[in-house]
Amino acid sequence: QRQMCIRDRVGGDLREAAQHCSLSAVGPAHRRDRGILFSVMSADHWSPADRAVLVHGGMHTASCWDPVIPHMNVEATAINLPGRPGAGSRPVSLDGWTDTVAEAVSSGPGGALVVAHSLGALSVLPAISEVASRVSGVLLIATVVPASGQCYWDLVPKISRRMGRVWRHGQPYVLMPRPIARHMLAHDLTAGDRERLYGQMVPEPDAVLAAPVAYEVPPDIPITYLHTLHDRVVTPRKQRGYVSALPRATREESLDCGHSATFSRPKDVASVINRLARQGGAQC
Repeated sequence: QRQMCIRDRVGGDLREAAQHCSLSAVGPAHRRDRGILFSVMSADHWSPADRAVLVHGGMHTASCWDPVIPHMNVEATAINLPGRPGAGSRPVSLDGWTDTVAEAVSSGPGGALVVAHSLGALSVLPAISEVASRVSGVLLIATVVPASGQCYWDLVPKISRRMGRVWRHGQPYVLMPRPIARHMLAHDLTAGDRERLYGQMVPEPDAVLAAPVAYEVPPDIPITYLHTLHDRVVTPRKQRGYVSALPRATREESLDCGHSATFSRPKDVASVINRLARQGGAQC
């Protein structure tokens, strides 16, 4: 039997404050090499999202959301980060990733629910700091959450950095070999879903994985973390640790599946997105 568990970590004091707060504050976002201001969200921003911006994870493309989108009842924009086919001319760098997400959030109508899977949080966390006034809420699906100033490689064993190393245009990239991908990413997928997963995988540039992530998430942006309980990539223990690095008002839910939830449980992922879009990501 499929289970979805919900744990609400929002304290009553925060609920009460949200009911009465209507002020906005402005402060610096600690993004490298940029002087950027963000608006801290006020309670009256917690409104339904007009759309969802979907951000893929590492070694994936926007097509990983294809199984999910048909079950969504909110407008969806699945973006390809630089380094993928059709991603445009932005540099293949963490700044290029962040700018791509920020543009997708800010260019559409109204507020957006920003959804990230796995490595997608590396670009989503700094992006929402830049365009906070357009963010209705955030959904993180089995994501890594580096502390500000950390890079991805700080979060994984050193041996992982050497696994699947390939070279393109004289630069190092990482691509998970298929036997390892089957064990880590596809152990709970059907044969057809495994082939769809493999077919959209691309090498990941080491330059992005080695870049420090600098961000400061406004504490009033509603965040939901969706745990994947049988994950072999971002293990449940790691996921719990990452949640502790997020703002206190983080809501937690879980799916009884492995890391590739968009392939194994697309209807359930869409259900969570639809509900949060209706609520604007609000924690009440």
